[in-house]
Amino acid sequence: MMSDDDIRDYARAFSSGIVGTCADMKCFMVSAPLASFLCAIGVQCECVEGRLNGAPHFWVEFQDGRIIDATAKQFGLRNVWLKTAPAGYKKS
Repeated sequence: MMSDDDIRDYARAFSSGIVGTCADMKCFMVSAPLASFLCAIGVQCECVEGRLNGAPHFWVEFQDGRIIDATAKQFGLRNVWLKTAPAGYKKS
């Protein structure tokens, strides 16, 4: 079984090349392939479409409700790595 630290490391490494220094408008470009990659290595998760503070957004959600949102900084949040979704996240 993969540890949370392993999942975070994979997610950071995977998304850093896509996000670079600008996360704006890249949520689907990161979340969809990241969820597919994590599923392929045995981590149960899905790419979720929803809204963050009213704006359309995508993130990766795990069976226990925690999320990875590698592009949260475009909304003024720090990147969210395996945490319960902060206020403002709503699934579609």
